[in-house]
Amino acid sequence: SNADHTSSDLEARLSMEMGPEDTQREAKRLARKLANCGKDKYDIEEIMAFLRTELDPQPTKAELEAIRKHFVDKKQSSEGMQACDSITSKGRRFAEKAVTLHDFHESFLDPEQIPGQIMATRSLDFQTAIDRKKFVKAIQNASDRNDALTTLPLTLLYIIVFMGLVMAHLDVMYRQEMEHSLESWVDGRDPEKTCSSNCDDVASFWEWFTHSGIPGIFAQHEDNHQKQTRTYYLANKNILVGDVHLERERMLGDDSTTDGTWLINSPKGQEHLNANPLDYQGAAMAAATDFMTIPKVSPSSVTEFQIKFSTVNPGVRMYGLTKVSVRFTPHGSVKVVINADALSVRPYNFENGWGVAICLIDAIYIIMVCHLMFVEIQDVIDCARRGWKEFKEYWGFFNIIDWVNISVGVAS
Repeated sequence: SNADHTSSDLEARLSMEMGPEDTQREAKRLARKLANCGKDKYDIEEIMAFLRTELDPQPTKAELEAIRKHFVDKKQSSEGMQACDSITSKGRRFAEKAVTLHDFHESFLDPEQIPGQIMATRSLDFQTAIDRKKFVKAIQNASDRNDALTTLPLTLLYIIVFMGLVMAHLDVMYRQEMEHSLESWVDGRDPEKTCSSNCDDVASFWEWFTHSGIPGIFAQHEDNHQKQTRTYYLANKNILVGDVHLERERMLGDDSTTDGTWLINSPKGQEHLNANPLDYQGAAMAAATDFMTIPKVSPSSVTEFQIKFSTVNPGVRMYGLTKVSVRFTPHGSVKVVINADALSVRPYNFENGWGVAICLIDAIYIIMVCHLMFVEIQDVIDCARRGWKEFKEYWGFFNIIDWVNISVGVAS
């Protein structure tokens, strides 16, 4: 009959069919668990239901049918042996995969056994139960890590291309070279006449400005007699654009006041030019002298002088803004800062061969930004179709970073 199978019979049959030591332990465990159920003998259907509960992954219908025949016929059928081997191999593969997850228990396994959720891992001597929320959370974390690793090479390439574009378009090296040349030219070459070393008070600043500052700005020039113009050069290659602005800051009691003048276009400067055409240096000197002496200003009330002027370098197509700041602190010290900022107005330089390379890098960068935007738009549409909950879950930390990256890429 079908009701004459004991737990010992199940252990003997499974041990004989399973063979290896680890699967024999599993057979003994299954037999002990079956014996603890309170019955001496079991119908084959009860044994099949017990196996369905205990074995994970579940055996197929064909495998269960082969086991059924093996027990009913009381002989070692080849189908029954193959079915047991198949189930065992499935369980072993599952157990090996579980062992490789170092956070297998901590992430989503509940150490307490829950009826109906018992899972036997073939190569392990313990039983654990799955908690659904922790299981889903662990899968999400693993998926996020995998996504981050798969997108890492593309992100690194994106950063490298972006850095190349920044260095190429900003022309950092050539801008620094131009800025340094302007700063050194304005400061002066003679150590006894440099602004940074010889400005100790208002009188010494005025001495530097009249003997080195204005003559340095208006030193080299070329005349165009046909057009009645004069071009001034700073640091050999940079042409003075427009006028020079002189600004002064004073303290009147507890309040500060600022006044300034454009030297050439001031009334005194224009008066000098009308009397001496093309003598822009003399006009600047006359305007500066008028500014310093009228109205009469106490030197102790002056807190800062600033000189500003613009230049252009046609050879490298760069504009420059130079600012000289001489600040007199309340403690008596003097801080001199000479700063020049250069700006390149040539995005592609095809004369030295780098223009083609920069165009190629630009094209790669645009393709990468468009690809990232296309992928993220697809994800947004897919999550929106699944409902509001999925759409909200999409806006996690990494996806927000992706959209910030896209926005910066499009803006740049």
